[in-house]
Amino acid sequence: MNDKVYERITARLDYYASKEMKNKVVRTVIDAGAKKLAQEYEDIDTDYGAVFVQKGVISDDEGYIEARHPELAFIEYGTGYPGKESGYPSAYLPKDPIYFEDPTTGQQLVTMGWEYYYPNIHTKRTSKTGEKGWFHYGWEVGQPAGKQFYTTSSYLKDNLASIVSKGIKKGR
Repeated sequence: MNDKVYERITARLDYYASKEMKNKVVRTVIDAGAKKLAQEYEDIDTDYGAVFVQKGVISDDEGYIEARHPELAFIEYGTGYPGKESGYPSAYLPKDPIYFEDPTTGQQLVTMGWEYYYPNIHTKRTSKTGEKGWFHYGWEVGQPAGKQFYTTSSYLKDNLASIVSKGIKKGR
């Protein structure tokens, strides 16, 4: 579904729908999104356990879907050159400064948004084979972006009309 169709559906919903109907639509979309996101994270299990997906309704026309995990950003956006090469759309990467501590010196560092391979003379290295990586409990080269949230949001946007239609027909 393109942006114009999406905008037209949401505008018609705002104009024609009662609070009750808006609430049904919100719940339908939230349920579909949470189910899809849970499926995206289904096979991911790390040292910190599985990803926890939660959903909720804030008001008659607003809800949320969230995931919780200590490594969620790394799982979603990827890290290092494998992350950068996995094609996560740059328009959707975090742009705000990210503050963190250098694990070797304790120095506070900052990146300007999500950076796949920021320079750090204390931890970043190039191996004898030319592989770029860093030391973090051993040699790391990074991981590709999982794109679970991006995939879920694209799914919802592309299938909004059919998701809402099925939800309303079921009498949510």
